[in-house]
Amino acid sequence: MSVDTIHRTPHDTTAATATTELTAAVEAVTAALAALRKDSGSAPVRRAIEHATATVDALGPGVTTVVLRRLIASIADCHRDGVHQSPRLAVCRRSTLVALRLDPRWAPLATPGQARAS
Repeated sequence: MSVDTIHRTPHDTTAATATTELTAAVEAVTAALAALRKDSGSAPVRRAIEHATATVDALGPGVTTVVLRRLIASIADCHRDGVHQSPRLAVCRRSTLVALRLDPRWAPLATPGQARAS
């Protein structure tokens, strides 16, 4: 299901904006994870982390925002340590998946039985 197929009234721009911002934040964090896996100590990882941080900061307060910030912090730690994976990163990824499943802005975007997060 795409963002365009979510049913909302013509004047419901707040919900559309919140969903778009969340989608952008998840995509930015996913890009940071991909950059980390490609080359954990590279400059593109640092730039991806900075972009993800700015994108997540645009979200309103909430559990999803908190877990996305923790995931970014874990990505940054792995980048500093020059590693592709860590136990903390794995825990933060799982926490993010749970938060996204519970977030009403994200739930309509997921296919039945599957979350869209990586």
